Amino acid sequence: MFKIDTITLPLDPSNITLSNPTVTKTATMPGNKPLVISLGLEVKTLTVEGYLYQAGKTKADLKTLYIDPLLAKLHREVTVDASDDLYDGTYVFKEFEITLIPGATVVYKYRMVFIQGSSHLVL
Repeated sequence: MFKIDTITLPLDPSNITLSNPTVTKTATMPGNKPLVISLGLEVKTLTVEGYLYQAGKTKADLKTLYIDPLLAKLHREVTVDASDDLYDGTYVFKEFEITLIPGATVVYKYRMVFIQGSSHLVL
């Protein structure tokens, strides 16, 4: 189960990547190793990839049920609720890519990017 606010995706994502980098600087020191200065955390990024498919649903159905509501949440603060609580939290919905996979069955491939800071200011 993977939810973005009230939207439950019909299939679990096929790939989830959580990146939590730090801000660091280095300074050359006498000897063979530099001094590493850690200044704190950068923005946490959650990248979610998968497929939108539901048996018996048309392109129009998937657009109405998933694509349009997700597009309406872009650049907004959203709550992510996943079956693995490692990914749960409040994020800003940064990117949404969607591609129709050609074929007889209606399947869309998606990629969503969410970012998280200590607080969010959404204008």
